[in-house]
Amino acid sequence: MIHVLRYLTLVVPDQDQALAFYTGAMGFELRQDSRQGGERRLSIGIPGQDWPQIALQATSVARYGEATHQRKLAQIGNNPTWVLAVDDCRQLAERMRRHGGRVLVEAAVGPDGQAALVADCYGNSWYLVDERQDLGA
Repeated sequence: MIHVLRYLTLVVPDQDQALAFYTGAMGFELRQDSRQGGERRLSIGIPGQDWPQIALQATSVARYGEATHQRKLAQIGNNPTWVLAVDDCRQLAERMRRHGGRVLVEAAVGPDGQAALVADCYGNSWYLVDERQDLGA
């Protein structure tokens, strides 16, 4: 029986750049930054929630071998769209744009309420759904 989803993994080319983007632009908070067996274990999470955490994973030929390393590199910018409930999707989309992300679809009211589709600094897409009740503003 499954109890909890603990980690999702984003393969990133630069862990420091990724940490700066996801904490600075998106508001995630650092959960773990340690070394284990020569590997940096780095994860972020949503403030106020223990799980899931997002592991910001680097890849190397030395660790994974050439074939797996190449498969992991191909994941960068190609993750499935993750949906986030946010306070203000317009504000977060603009903050992401200022930090090197892109707004793919500007915020608009649709079937999910007000939402925007954005891409992070690597090209991964994020669907931001506004949780505010009064969208008339």
